[in-house]
Amino acid sequence: MEVPQLSYADYVSRNGSSVASAGSPVFILKTGTVLAVGNYQYQDGRITYTLSHGGGGVVSTDEVDWTTTTRVNTERGVRMTLHGGHVNLETQGL
Repeated sequence: MEVPQLSYADYVSRNGSSVASAGSPVFILKTGTVLAVGNYQYQDGRITYTLSHGGGGVVSTDEVDWTTTTRVNTERGVRMTLHGGHVNLETQGL
């Protein structure tokens, strides 16, 4: 079995609200890195993502600061739900 290697976005920011367009989800990592994603998929404890401005990678769910991620997305009107194998993204208020 091939073990996926973790990779990260080249784009790093400390302020999630300035890196993503309205309605686009962000993941805030425990390191403070903000991933403004255009699309993502959850499977086996990993999130595979494409960035809203191109590129992409894979991150372990253990590396995500879920409290901050949830707060920032809620403030932006984006509700994210991870389900195995697919993503359920709902935009509030639209």
